[in-house]
Amino acid sequence: MKMITKTLTAGVLTALFAGHAYAQPLHGGALSFSDTTAQIKLYQARQYAGLDTEVGGSFFYTTGADKMAYVYASAMRPHVRGFYPLSVGVVPKLAYVQHDAATGDESGVSLMLGVKAALRLERGMPFVLSGTFAYGPEIFSNGDVKGMKSATLKGAAEIGPQVSLFMEYGYTLVDFKTAGNDYTLDDALRAGISFAF
Repeated sequence: MKMITKTLTAGVLTALFAGHAYAQPLHGGALSFSDTTAQIKLYQARQYAGLDTEVGGSFFYTTGADKMAYVYASAMRPHVRGFYPLSVGVVPKLAYVQHDAATGDESGVSLMLGVKAALRLERGMPFVLSGTFAYGPEIFSNGDVKGMKSATLKGAAEIGPQVSLFMEYGYTLVDFKTAGNDYTLDDALRAGISFAF
């Protein structure tokens, strides 16, 4: 199982950071926070072969000293069945999590396979409503992690050509081997700002 995980990890990382010869990319970042959590994200987006693609990474932490870092790639098909505002696609993630438990630190990695949908509304101020769901099964997990599930729901208003304000709900559930049950790493509503540069 470890060999499978390592092979898949290498493949995901290669896919994430390859292909710089394509169309001119757009770089960006985002910062969001709640009372108990904060998240920072950097990404690179481009259009290629009729798809809206994005690669990036994120770091998340809580006041309880829990941490999560992940890299991801997404490929979105715009204008689904001629419906202009709707895009759907896939979002694989490679996540590392660390939980500061009473019995000691628990940590591990999980390769998560995800889906994403986004609805863009152009009346007045442009607004995008999007959601993602990703699942990392035990066979693609290692360390103290047996599996992971994560979901996000996000609403973003574009207040300028390169700046958006957003509200995002994030939920992440981690199955740690040593804890013997699921642990909720994230369950928070965050306010944030995203920008392109």
